Amino acid sequence: MRKIWGKVLFLLILGLSFIGFLIVKHLSDKNIRMPGYYVVERINGVFENGKEHYDTLYHRMRDFDLVNQLGHHIHRSGLEGKVTLVVFFRTSGGPRTEAQTTLLQKIQDTFAQSDSGLHILSITTDPRHDSVAALKAYADRYRANHDMWWFLRGDTAQIADIARRDFGVNLYAADSSLVGFFPRIILLDKRQYVRGYFDATDSLQIRRCVSSIPMLMLQKEKHAD
Repeated sequence: MRKIWGKVLFLLILGLSFIGFLIVKHLSDKNIRMPGYYVVERINGVFENGKEHYDTLYHRMRDFDLVNQLGHHIHRSGLEGKVTLVVFFRTSGGPRTEAQTTLLQKIQDTFAQSDSGLHILSITTDPRHDSVAALKAYADRYRANHDMWWFLRGDTAQIADIARRDFGVNLYAADSSLVGFFPRIILLDKRQYVRGYFDATDSLQIRRCVSSIPMLMLQKEKHAD
C-alpha cells in the first residue's frame, strides 16, 4: 500500500509542478496569487498627506554557519537565488519523521531534473547523536542529492535561535536535544523570506506547497526589506 501511495504522490507532485511552471510562464504576477510573506520584522508608520500609512517589513533569514552531511560549512549565501524548503527533524524520529523525509525525497526527485535550483534543508534537533557521519548515512538512505539536499547540524542553542528568530518556531528542550519532530515544511523564496508553512501530514497543504515552488522560482525578485 505504501508503494502505491508513494507512486501516486510522486505523479501528483510531478503533475502539479509541471502545471505550476506553465501557469507562471504564461501569466504575470498580477494575474495569479503569489504566496504571501510571513515573519514580520517590524511595522513602520509614515505620515503622508495628513494620513498615517503603515509599511510592513518582513524578516529575512539571517546568515548562519551550520555543518552538512559532508562536513562542509554551509552559509546563507549558498541559498541565494534558490527556492528552499526547511524542516526540523532528528534521524531517530520514528515513522512520522520517516514519512516526512520520504515526502522530501519525492519532491527532490521531481525537481532534480528541471535544473530548478531547489534546495532542501533538514536541520537536526538532536546534534548530540546526529553526527556528520550519522547525517551522511541517513542522507544516503534516502538517496539525497548532496548538492541539493543538506542535512545540517549545529549546537542546540544555535538551532533553537534559528528556529525562533528566523521562522517563529519555538523548539522546547528535551534532555540534550530539542523537540524531536516539527511537522511543518517551511518554504523560503529566492531571497530567504518565509513564504509559507505547510503541514507535512496534510495532503492538501502539500499540494499547495508543491504548486508554490515553481511560482517562486519564476517570480521576479522583489526586496521585501
